Amino acid sequence: NSENYRPRNRISRFVGNITSKWQPLSWLDAEFNLGYDGRTNFYEEQLDRGYRTSSSSSTNLGRIRRDAAKSYAMNSAANVTMRKSWLENALDSRLTLRYSYEASDDRYQRSDGQNLSVPGLADPDAAITNFSITGSTEQIRALGMLANVDFDYKGRYIVGGLVRRDAASLFGSSQRWQTYGRGSFAWRVSEEPWFKFPRISDLKLRVSEGTAGNRPRYEAQYETFTFGAGGALNPNSLGNKNLRPEVSREIETGVDIEVMNKYGLTLTYANNVINDQLLPVTPPASAGFGTQWQNAGELTNKTFEASLNIPIIQRRDLSWSARINFDRTTSTITRLDIPETFYSGNQQGSETLFKIKQGEEFGSMWGRRFVEKCSELPAAFQSQCGSGQAYQKNSDGYIVYVGQGNTLSDGITKNLWFTRLAIADSPWAKDPLGWGLPILARDLLGVVDLRKVGHALPDFRWSVSQNVSWKRLTVYALLDATVGKDVFNIGRQWSYGDFMHRDVDQSGASIASAKPIGYYFRAFSGTGI
Repeated sequence: NSENYRPRNRISRFVGNITSKWQPLSWLDAEFNLGYDGRTNFYEEQLDRGYRTSSSSSTNLGRIRRDAAKSYAMNSAANVTMRKSWLENALDSRLTLRYSYEASDDRYQRSDGQNLSVPGLADPDAAITNFSITGSTEQIRALGMLANVDFDYKGRYIVGGLVRRDAASLFGSSQRWQTYGRGSFAWRVSEEPWFKFPRISDLKLRVSEGTAGNRPRYEAQYETFTFGAGGALNPNSLGNKNLRPEVSREIETGVDIEVMNKYGLTLTYANNVINDQLLPVTPPASAGFGTQWQNAGELTNKTFEASLNIPIIQRRDLSWSARINFDRTTSTITRLDIPETFYSGNQQGSETLFKIKQGEEFGSMWGRRFVEKCSELPAAFQSQCGSGQAYQKNSDGYIVYVGQGNTLSDGITKNLWFTRLAIADSPWAKDPLGWGLPILARDLLGVVDLRKVGHALPDFRWSVSQNVSWKRLTVYALLDATVGKDVFNIGRQWSYGDFMHRDVDQSGASIASAKPIGYYFRAFSGTGI
């Protein structure tokens, strides 16, 4: 195969940028930018008829594939800036007007087939069976207009405001335009005449509020179909002409302090609310489609950040400084306009891993749990749990059933592993316990339920960076930590199912401590294992 499989990829790309500036007056200037990025790609892949393989049973009829792609992205912007000083140069002002336009175009086509009629012919027509053609076209257009004004009075009071009007083809056809804005205020207290703290070289208080948007994905506003046999159209996603962008509104407050012109401390608190969350929703069955993208929720993020800059050594040829950072963010689903649901982690087997529920933390992991405490058993069986009892804790920390008079070491010697016990008037009446196997936790009704088992977002993060310069030599080091998040190890889970994880290897285990292979995945419940 390796001798015959020789894919070839021909790529050409052009990237260019033009900038033009004009300053007719000392207080007025203008600038125009145009950028272009174009790319073409032609891919060839062919295994010729009769190619050699190491398998004697292979028919080796050959296969061929051709891909052609062409794309470009263009962006342009025009800026006009006006500056003026007032009140005998005590007040500085700046006004900026901007217009922007973006365009992108992506086109792709692929043909492939098998069973080549003529060896050596580099033409897709040579394929006799399994011939297919696929392709896609994606065009995006967007434009924006903004006005921004800033005022600075004696370096003490700094005020800014912005209004932006955006349009994008990614928005629904009835919601093409969206308005955003921002306002900010900063007060440099240390510049006030009455400020008499010489050790504090700079003190600034600041507050700002602004909005920004996140565009929907390309196909979200359209009705989409898949092709079936004979070209039949199968409904996939229902279009939404009222689809709006997600709008993020953030209020940020903070303080910047510099002491003795050396030590810098920055504290920031931000409250961010993302409204009109873009979510795939199951529409009514009468719609005939399986899903529809809708603006269906609200996410609230609260963040606290702190950073401290420490100059340790400051000399002519040697400097050493350190920076300590800390941040903590909580994300909560504060509104959900659809029934609570699950979404995938984009890995097979994780389709019901993350739960979307009003009032729930974003990134919460849900799944089944094994009983680890006697108090987690049904109330009628908690008194039978403990050392020397029918239910005991094994070496993995799980409560398992061993039966009265037995120990955890009797599984092999008494041939007890996987024997089943059905207990009347209990959750295990129709769902018998397996000897020595972990027991799935149940709700008050005896049903194996999904529970919160972890959280993907960290409790907080911190970092320490070091920067050392000696003459012409500079050394930088960073220690970065993420604390408190949980990781779903899908590789480990799959390894259990394939009997490939090191936990399954019982080498060195005694007859009393060894566990059979099925222990690692046969946790019985009403829906299987």
